[in-house]
Amino acid sequence: MEIAILPERPGLTIAAVDMRDHGTSDYEDGRWAGGVEEYLDVLGAWDWLVGQGYSSRDIGLFGTSLGAATVTIAMGQERRVAATWADSSYSDFDKATVEYTESEGWPGWVAGAGLFVGRIVSGDDLGRLSPDEELAKLAGRPYAITHGDQDRTVLVHHAFDNAAIATATGTRVEPWIIAGAAHVKGIYMEPEAYEARLVDFFVRALGTPSPD
Repeated sequence: MEIAILPERPGLTIAAVDMRDHGTSDYEDGRWAGGVEEYLDVLGAWDWLVGQGYSSRDIGLFGTSLGAATVTIAMGQERRVAATWADSSYSDFDKATVEYTESEGWPGWVAGAGLFVGRIVSGDDLGRLSPDEELAKLAGRPYAITHGDQDRTVLVHHAFDNAAIATATGTRVEPWIIAGAAHVKGIYMEPEAYEARLVDFFVRALGTPSPD
């Protein structure tokens, strides 16, 4: 895990984490697990920060794509997570998998067969945890959504589906939909606006964090 101070943002700190089977972290089998294992890595980093003296009220989560789904699952599983920003997350794992398969020119049933084989090969219960179910546990905690309207990997309706669930359980969310952006490309198309919105969200949700 790598920790660095955000330049020109005094008091805000980033803990950048490689999840298992990603980056320089340990490799178990080289396969991602759709968030059902990875969320434990996020919460492990969260626990480490708390152990370093940071209050749980001062710690927010940020993720893109699978990372966005993973931090959403982590927030649902750990009710002390204070705030989360999710960029290009799916809502329902199985639905997103079918949609992606069809976008690649394959019939949707191939996704079900692939997931069945994947569950056997990896031993991971893919889709056991999904953002749509975890968002129902927010109970008013701050949650932000951004998505590109040209995303063909995770269709943009997932942003609105997630927002509806969060809003229904007390966390009002209006997704920021970035025109012309493909999957996780919004941060590159609108870098200044992205930074401003991201920092503003966490400052409003957490204040300026400091060790206890």
